[in-house]
Amino acid sequence: MKDSDYDTSTKMNPPLRSEVDRLALIDGLRDGTIDNVATDHAPHTIDDKRVEYDHAAFGIVGLETAVALMLDRLVRPGIIDLPRLVALLSTNPARLFGLPGGTLAPGAPADVTVLDLDANTKVDPARFASKGRSTPFVGWSLRGAAAMTIVGGTVVWRTLAENSQRDGPRAPQPASCPRQAQPATVFATQARVPAASGWRPRNGISFQTRRAQRGARGGAGCAGLAP
Repeated sequence: MKDSDYDTSTKMNPPLRSEVDRLALIDGLRDGTIDNVATDHAPHTIDDKRVEYDHAAFGIVGLETAVALMLDRLVRPGIIDLPRLVALLSTNPARLFGLPGGTLAPGAPADVTVLDLDANTKVDPARFASKGRSTPFVGWSLRGAAAMTIVGGTVVWRTLAENSQRDGPRAPQPASCPRQAQPATVFATQARVPAASGWRPRNGISFQTRRAQRGARGGAGCAGLAP
């Protein structure tokens, strides 16, 4: 929270580093040295952050902005391509940690995140589905966002395509999440969502999973990735 000449939304652990370090991380994403991206989502309350900097809690909201930031600041300028983003956020973590997700293969868990590559959003903590509001990206205009999350064949979170306006979408429409699900999702391209879901892509890119069409249960992956 920023109430003075300091901003506690920049306080996290590990801390923010120098420009040299930031550019080195980008190089690592580009050349494959880095094979996973995680957010360490830390949804602290306003009271945890609206204090002196030394006393503020470490951490920021991560899941709400991760996908949109990576699409706009990494994929859009050509630093990485879309398949590389999918690998960093889904395929590689599933493979390295032995998780059942990360694929649209027949019989795989029907856990899918649908991306709208043309959605124009503005980071507004008041629209977050998370109870946390602390983010250093307030006011950033981003292109590309998560549009829907499917867990076990059930749509548990969505931002309808017609709600994505130039000044940002309306607040997301969350649904209850299975308690056993964990905050990891499958990102996939070149497929389609079952017609029963009611979602239609704006830009012709859509997604599918065969078990989603049968409404199968199982696998890791809870909704929560908001633009």
